[in-house]
Amino acid sequence: MPTGALEYLDHALKEWDYSTSFSGLDAPGTSMSVHAVTLSVRMGRGVAGMREPKHKLAVENFKPSQAELKAHPTARPACMHSDQRGYWKPAVAKTLAELKSSGVQLTKSILMPLILQGRNAVNLSQPCLIHKGQSCPVPRVRIHIAGIECKDWSPRGPKTGSDGQTFETFSCWAAVQTAMRHKAILVECSHKYQARILNDIFGIEMALTFIQNLCASHLGNLGVRPRFWGLLLSRLEIVAVWSSLNNVVPMFYRTWRGSITALLIATQEELDAELAPTLFYCIPWDIESFLNTSQSVNSQQQQNNNKDNNDNSDQDEQF
Repeated sequence: MPTGALEYLDHALKEWDYSTSFSGLDAPGTSMSVHAVTLSVRMGRGVAGMREPKHKLAVENFKPSQAELKAHPTARPACMHSDQRGYWKPAVAKTLAELKSSGVQLTKSILMPLILQGRNAVNLSQPCLIHKGQSCPVPRVRIHIAGIECKDWSPRGPKTGSDGQTFETFSCWAAVQTAMRHKAILVECSHKYQARILNDIFGIEMALTFIQNLCASHLGNLGVRPRFWGLLLSRLEIVAVWSSLNNVVPMFYRTWRGSITALLIATQEELDAELAPTLFYCIPWDIESFLNTSQSVNSQQQQNNNKDNNDNSDQDEQF
C-alpha cells in the first residue's frame, strides 16, 4: 500500500473508475483530470505521467453535450447512453405512457415502489453512442456521479419537488442505481432538494454519509448558485474494505489498534443477516401489480372527478 498522503491519492486516482448520469459537459471528469495532472506534476512525473480514473459510462440526452463528451481530451467516456428513461423495461414504459396519456400525474407514491424493484423494472443496457449503436451494459463502478434534474426543486421553477414532471426521469435513474449497487454515489441538485428521498431509496444498503449545501461563491467565484451535495456509501463495502484503518492512519504518524468495525453498529455477518429479508428484490411488490395499475388509477381518478362535479353542483344549487 502507499506510504504517504500524496502516494495514496495517486494510487486512488489510478485505481478508480466511475460513471456519470445527466453528464452535461462532464464536470466530474474535468475535475479529476485537473487533480491527476496537478498531482503528477507535484510528484515529478510531469503532465505525461498523469494517472486518472477511468470514465466507464456517461448518460446524456442533450446532443451538444454529447458532442462535448466525445471530444473530451482526457476523460472521454468509454461508453455513452442517450436516454435516461430508456432503461425502463418495455412493459413498464408502456404502462407509464398509458397513465400519463390518461392524465395521471406520476408522483412519488406511484413511482417509489417501482424504483425499489431495481432490475425487475429496468434493462441494464442501451445502444451506445461511442460504439455506433452496439448495446453496451451499465457497468458497476467505484463511484457513480449524478447531477439530477433540478427544475422541479429550483426556487425559480414550479417548486413541485417529487410531484413534478422530472420525477419519472429521476425514478428510472434511481432504479438503475438500485440494481447496480455501486460502492458510492455522489448526487448534486438544487439546494432545495430533500435528502430524505435518497434515504428512502438507498437507506437499506447505503449510508448517506455527507450532506452539504455548497455555493460557487464559497470558492471565490462571483456567481451565487447554492447546490445540494449528498454522498452515499455502501454499508457492506465500508465493513469489507475498511475493516482496519491501519493502512491510512500511519500517514498521520499515529497508532491505530482498533478496527473500524467497532465504530459501526454491526459486523458484516450481522448486516448480511439483517439485510437479507429486506433487500429490494425481496420486497412484496411485483411488476405485474404495477402494470395493472393503469386501469385502477384511472378508475379512482374518475371517481374523484365525479365527486368533485357533484360537490360543485351542490354548491351551485346552494348559491
